[in-house]
Amino acid sequence: MKKIKILMLVVLCYVNIYSQEKVDADNFYSFTNNYALVKKGNDLRFIDKLGNIISEMKVNQSIQNITSSDYGMQGNNIYITKEQSGSGIKNNKGEFLFEPFYNIESFYGCFILKPNLNSKKDDFIIINKNGKIIYKEKNTSKKQVFPINDEIFATRYLKNNYYPGINNYGYSEIRNIKTGKVTERVYSSVLPEINGLIKSYRYNEEEGAGKWGFLDENFKTAIDFIYTNKPGDLIDNRILVKSKDRKYGFIDKNGKLIIKAKFLEAKHFVNGYAMVKLHKKRYIKKLKKYNYGYRVIDVNGRIIRDLEDAVPATLHSLKNINAIENEGVVRIKINQKKGFHINYILDIKSGEIIETKYRRIYRFNSGLALVEFIDENKKMSYGYINKKGELKIVKEVRNKF
Repeated sequence: MKKIKILMLVVLCYVNIYSQEKVDADNFYSFTNNYALVKKGNDLRFIDKLGNIISEMKVNQSIQNITSSDYGMQGNNIYITKEQSGSGIKNNKGEFLFEPFYNIESFYGCFILKPNLNSKKDDFIIINKNGKIIYKEKNTSKKQVFPINDEIFATRYLKNNYYPGINNYGYSEIRNIKTGKVTERVYSSVLPEINGLIKSYRYNEEEGAGKWGFLDENFKTAIDFIYTNKPGDLIDNRILVKSKDRKYGFIDKNGKLIIKAKFLEAKHFVNGYAMVKLHKKRYIKKLKKYNYGYRVIDVNGRIIRDLEDAVPATLHSLKNINAIENEGVVRIKINQKKGFHINYILDIKSGEIIETKYRRIYRFNSGLALVEFIDENKKMSYGYINKKGELKIVKEVRNKF
C-alpha cells in the first residue's frame, strides 16, 4: 500500500496576484468545456482559459448554485441563453443556432427544446451536445421523449383522461428511430446509453418488485434486472453497485462481481481510479492521528493510496460528488488541531500533495478550478488555478481612491 508523500511548498499567509492574468469582474464561476462565466454588475460574460473576455458571446443564464454543473458552456461550444421571449441555443461565436422561442431542458448532455407561446413553429426538437438535431416532430402534449443516444429514444405516453403532470404518464417504450425496432412499454425509468449499455428500471416478476438492470443497444438484457439500488454507469469496464446492506462494490459489463461490496462509500472510476471509504473514522495510537477510511483503488480493487487523516474536499462525503477529477487529481483537506483545515491537491499517480492557501477549491474542469482566497489587501477574492495549484487567472483589484 502506497502512502501519500507530502510536497511542501513555501507559501505566504496571503496569495500573491501580481503575475497572473487579471479579469475585471465581480463574481467568477467554474469552467465548463473550456469557458467560464464571470459576472460584472448584472452582466454575465464568458472568458476563455487565458482569461480573455469573449465579447461576442452574450449570455443570460440563471445560476442557482455555484457548485451546480448546469450552467456556462453546457455543450461542445454551445450554450443556453435565456431572453425575454424564451430560451435559445448559441454557439461560441455568439450566433443563435436556435432562436429564443423555446423552453429548454438539459438532459445528460443533450438539450430538449419545446416551443413556447412566442414560437411561430410547433416543432419539438432534441439536439445532442454538438448542436446536431437528432429528433424532431410536431409538438405534442400527449407524450414525453428522452434521448438515450443519437438513434435511440425512450417515450412514455399520457394516461387516458389525464392532464400532463409528473405522475400522469405510463411506462416507457424504447425505440431505435433508424431501424424502427421498439420494446414493450414496461420501463419506469430509462437512462442514456453509456459505453453500449442502457440502464433501466422495470418490474421483476420473480422478485415481485421493480429492479434496475441493463440492456444493450439491441434491447437485449445485458445485465439482469436484480438491483434494488440504482447502479452506476459502465466506466473503465466497471459499474458501481450497492448491496441491500448498503455496501458498495463493482461489477463488470457482464454483471460479474469484480470488487466485493465492502465499502461504506464509493464513486465510479475515473481514468482507472476510484475513491472509496473503507471504514469509519478511527484513531491510530501509533501515529497519534485519525484515519478517516478513504482510499484510492484501481480497477482490480487494489489500494493505491491511503488518504490517512485527509478527507475529500467534497462536502465530507462521496455520496454527491466524485472526488477524483478528470485531470488525475483529488481535492483533499486535512483538519488542524484548532479545528481549521488546509486544502491540498493530491496527484494520484505520484502520491504527492500540494499544500495551498486557498479557502476553497471548487471542481476542476478544462484543466482549471475556481478558488476562493484572501488577497494581499486581506479581502476575499477569486481566481482559477491549474492542477499544480498555480494561480493562473485572478479577479482584478481596483483602487477605490
